[in-house]
This record gives sequence, structure tokens and C-alpha cells, in this order.
Amino acid sequence: MGAPGTTIRSSPYERFPDGPGEAVFSIFSSADIYFAIGTAPDATSGTRRFLPANTAVDIFGDRAGNEKVAWVLA
Repeated sequence: MGAPGTTIRSSPYERFPDGPGEAVFSIFSSADIYFAIGTAPDATSGTRRFLPANTAVDIFGDRAGNEKVAWVLA
């Protein structure tokens, strides 16, 4: 995403929740950001995580599906 906001696509429901699962999102940013994941994520004032610039991270959801990622500049 080229600007802060929330993804349009959401994570799928994982049919076998006892399995190892797969990353539902991979994030890489060229700037420091805060990001949140959930069905209605709020990276501004909700529960969020910090991601330093030029760092990649794989995000694993809760396997219930319909999760999105939101981000804002730090």
C-alpha cells in the first residue's frame, strides 16, 4: 500500500486450526510504521505493533478469517 490505511483484502478462514498454519500477511516498509491486525484494525489508537524501516515481518492471524492489516507512519 502506498499510503496509510487498511487493506481491502482479508485473511482466509483456516479450515484446520490445529495445523501449523501459514502467514496471512507479509509486511515490509521503507519507513518506521505502526500496524494492527484484526477484523477492524486501528493502527492509530488501537492495539498495534511497531515495525522499523527496512524490516520484513510475517503476520499470522487468529485463523478465524476476515482479518485485515492497518498501518500508519510512526
